[in-house]
Amino acid sequence: MSEFVKSQDEPSAAHEQRPYSKEEQAQISTFRDLERDFIAACNSLGSSRDLSLAITYCENATMRALRHIVTGRKVL
Repeated sequence: MSEFVKSQDEPSAAHEQRPYSKEEQAQISTFRDLERDFIAACNSLGSSRDLSLAITYCENATMRALRHIVTGRKVL
């Protein structure tokens, strides 16, 4: 497919985004589900600075994994 769509995440972005393959969509869904479940588990324990940090690091890890899936390159 050579059809591109503008990125909705960054309205001012000058780049164009390619459509995701079915495999990429499945991988993205898997990571989003893992993130949701981890955050729900943390929230069920109450609230503390450590749990807030755990959630933040989970969100960061998910973002980096999704970036790798979408771009196909390592982010250091």
